Amino acid sequence: MGRANRDATANELAQMQTLVEKAMKDGAVGLSTGLIYIPGTYSKTPEIVELAKIASKYNGVYASHMRDEGDKVTDAIHEAITIGREANIPVEISHFKLSGQQNWGRSKETIAMVANAREQGLDVTIDQYPYTASSTSISTLLPDDILADGQDSIVARLKNPAIKKSVIDKMLSRLKKRKLKHFSYAVVASYRPDSSYNGKSIEEIN
Repeated sequence: MGRANRDATANELAQMQTLVEKAMKDGAVGLSTGLIYIPGTYSKTPEIVELAKIASKYNGVYASHMRDEGDKVTDAIHEAITIGREANIPVEISHFKLSGQQNWGRSKETIAMVANAREQGLDVTIDQYPYTASSTSISTLLPDDILADGQDSIVARLKNPAIKKSVIDKMLSRLKKRKLKHFSYAVVASYRPDSSYNGKSIEEIN
């Protein structure tokens, strides 16, 4: 399906199930998803459940970078647990955290969700990295619908003045939610086309 922003057809889902089954037979540990990244973000919960069921047949594990680690983190945790329950598969939630100062303190709520699932007999585990910052692609700052399809499609959308304004407004709105005024917190670690950007914040480059 590439980076298409749509639901999988029945035939495409069947092909994905075949791929998971072959991988499990070849020795894979389980199925993993990156639901905060394109194109994983376009998938729906039922699709993931159907794929996880295949991994479950081979005693696999479902590991996930959840769909959201910020304002909608509880929805994301609920989704991961639901997949585990419906597919009858152990769940591992990667880098369990809360993104954005507005969400600090909600660990009492998120950890309780995992503890409650375990009390119900579900095999749910979490891991966490010991850093005060995350490291990912700068594209995660853009709305998901802008990132569908190929790079040419992304560039074409951003050349549209109305779409560009909408993207900027959404990005500024995200900053406001995080109680920030600019993108000085985001620093470029590596940019091959122009290494002079490396180590500079988005604010400095802009």
